Amino acid sequence: MTSEAKLDWSEPKKIDLGDGQFETLPADKLQRQEYADFIADFLANQGFEEASGERKNYVLNLNAEWGSGKTYFLRRLSEDLKQHHPVVYLDAWKQDYSEDPLMTVVSSMISQLKSQARLTDVDEGTFEAPKKLLGLLKAAAPSIAGAFVKRYGGFDPLELWKNSETEGVPPKTTGDTDSNEVDISATASQMVKELLCQHEDKSEAIESIKLNVKGWVEAVVGLDTARDDYHRKFPAFVFIDELDRCRPSYAVEMLEVIKHIFDIEGVVFIVATDTAQLQHAVKAIYGEGFDARTYLSRFFNSRFTLRQPSIDSLIYAHCDCDKLSGKYLKEKHIVVWPECESYEHNISNINSVISCFGLPARTIIQITDRIIAILGHMKSGSKVDLLMLTALMSLREKNEDVYEAVISNKFGLSEWSRGNQVKLNRYLTENYDFKNRAIMLNVDSNVPFDSQLEESLTRYPDAVYKANLSHYMKDIFSIYLNSVESGYYSSGNIGRRLSAHIPLKEKLAQRICTYPANSDSHEDENTSNAWLDFYHSLHKLEDVEIAYYQNLIELASALEWDDQP
Repeated sequence: MTSEAKLDWSEPKKIDLGDGQFETLPADKLQRQEYADFIADFLANQGFEEASGERKNYVLNLNAEWGSGKTYFLRRLSEDLKQHHPVVYLDAWKQDYSEDPLMTVVSSMISQLKSQARLTDVDEGTFEAPKKLLGLLKAAAPSIAGAFVKRYGGFDPLELWKNSETEGVPPKTTGDTDSNEVDISATASQMVKELLCQHEDKSEAIESIKLNVKGWVEAVVGLDTARDDYHRKFPAFVFIDELDRCRPSYAVEMLEVIKHIFDIEGVVFIVATDTAQLQHAVKAIYGEGFDARTYLSRFFNSRFTLRQPSIDSLIYAHCDCDKLSGKYLKEKHIVVWPECESYEHNISNINSVISCFGLPARTIIQITDRIIAILGHMKSGSKVDLLMLTALMSLREKNEDVYEAVISNKFGLSEWSRGNQVKLNRYLTENYDFKNRAIMLNVDSNVPFDSQLEESLTRYPDAVYKANLSHYMKDIFSIYLNSVESGYYSSGNIGRRLSAHIPLKEKLAQRICTYPANSDSHEDENTSNAWLDFYHSLHKLEDVEIAYYQNLIELASALEWDDQP
């Protein structure tokens, strides 16, 4: 069989949290719907064979790094599947204050399945206690059962058993000692907890729990669903999220105890983790030499890994991208170079730089959030080289010692020299891949220039030009960090090729004019690189002191966000 759920994540989805609370899940920005379709069909087939009616069990480990959207994935999929299957969703991290992980899972399963069973029982307001609940009570000694049921439910279980056996149908409610009506299902979770505490044979109690959960699943599947047009089928889906974020002892204990309930027929489990982080938790308990990967594999039938989304997708999903738009920046009267009208192009430029450093998703999002915070903090009339800021922040996260040496003019040598600049270039090119990465730049050839070359520049088309990041890192980034004369580059390719006594922007305008001006100029890498250099000098960004960037980075780096899944 395949799941009948028709997934459409192109639009936001509003979900009911209960007690009048609602939450809206945004549209899918990480292209996860395809994976959700596949997993829903795969697990539906693993948990139930429609032709034979055979119910099976399956446990899947959904593996994804932080920032990959696994919580969004599980919550949205669980909401969509509720129309077609019994569904339980448990955030293990929010429950790790509990001292009993098994009861956390069991009580969540019972309460959520009970709620789904009541969806079409509006008029009655109560749900029939399944026979398996009575079986659970009978598994305990009558003296024990009678004591705690009277304590928590206020009714006599012996009379309840007698009636159920003679009439064949368990009652919906029963009377307490004062003849008041009592909803049996309301005490289910507490009775399970008490059994585990008092039952002499815990393995028998666990078997009873499994029967109880199975009974609730059967009840949800078997409901008369005429009123909501939903016909729920096997298997039931149980989603366990955020296990890797729990304290190590709790995460390991939960794995150890819930293995006892994993083999319920007709129930499939999806346990979402950052497996690498969970392995660290296991090693924190059993020691660094412990084979955590093999240990974890025994709990799961298989592992499905959500691939890391593109950096662009991560930024779109997690960051306030509107604050990177040309409109927002102009309203703040700040110059962010390279100038781009669309936030997509600014994100593309951040992506081009940050992707060279091999940083994890968490760090990429934090760097982008800090850049946005910096732009929001800048005063009217300020200017900043976005590529410089991103490269320095990325270098700081990748190798703080190198960053400190670069920012303090001590990279390799006690003082800067041309040889040191070459050494910096060599270090960057040997350790980070800046090749074949484009830098987007909006070119307005009518920009005021006050030079006889101004008319010649207007021959070039106004468009988005694509320069090369390698060129920027070599001829702007490295040279800027080695600059000793305000307003001029004293060394590097540009300084060596062009006359030293002509202002830099004039030199760069001359250089632009050496390339052919035609409708395809914005596609020519040399022309685009020349425009990149020209605009950098036109805004006098070489005059900005390195301490300015250092202060911005140190200020923003003190800002941290709580981890988001």
